[in-house]
Amino acid sequence: MKATICFVLSLVVVAGLSSCGGGGGSVGNPPPPPKVTVTGVTASCPASVTAGATVKCTATVSKSDGTTDTLVTWSVDNASTATVDATGTVTGVKAGAATVKATSTEDTTKSGTAAVTVNAPPPTLSSILLAGAQSSATEGGTVQLTATGDYSDGSTKDLTASASYAVSPNGFGSVSAAGLFTAPGSAGTATVTASSGGVTSNAFSIAVTQPATAITSITPQVLALDADGSVLFWHVGCTGCQAGDTLDLAPLPSVTL
Repeated sequence: MKATICFVLSLVVVAGLSSCGGGGGSVGNPPPPPKVTVTGVTASCPASVTAGATVKCTATVSKSDGTTDTLVTWSVDNASTATVDATGTVTGVKAGAATVKATSTEDTTKSGTAAVTVNAPPPTLSSILLAGAQSSATEGGTVQLTATGDYSDGSTKDLTASASYAVSPNGFGSVSAAGLFTAPGSAGTATVTASSGGVTSNAFSIAVTQPATAITSITPQVLALDADGSVLFWHVGCTGCQAGDTLDLAPLPSVTL
């Protein structure tokens, strides 16, 4: 009797398990999500950079699920022309061409590139030569100055109209924007310099003199004669003359006062 009850109970348990999906059946698991993979890398850099300057490059990593990230490592094919750091900052080294590469850190088989041209830096001003049409002027007169710039690449440039000028002693004459020096109303020596871009020229000196005196009359008078009748001494009366003036008394000899 006990054996019959146990057998019946066993059948009931097996039947219950079968009806719940146990026994001969199995509970199904959902399929795993598809693996997200890197599909490509896009690198972008400014087209050019000057040697010694920097530019910033960016990169976008595209993935199979439509998302993106910026996790890349940077490299450059020509380190003698340009370098790149871990942030994508490119530094120009010398004139030439370089290719910058961004490689996905997740999938190193995926990368993108961008071309960068490195331009030579502009030449720098090395020195300025200041010269004048003449080195003297009368009071109130003028002297045209020229300022020529010498550059690091061996070239020259006329800086006359762009340079700034200084006169010493201060106020002893003036220089226009076009480089024209105007002498003061008194005699002396003016020293002029020209400057541009932090570079100062040589000092150019201009002697300022009094204007020539206008001689209004000359009155020669013989003071003595030689035995043969030739003139030994002259007396010259001159209105408007100054010491040092030379008077041509043709056909009489020249006389220096």
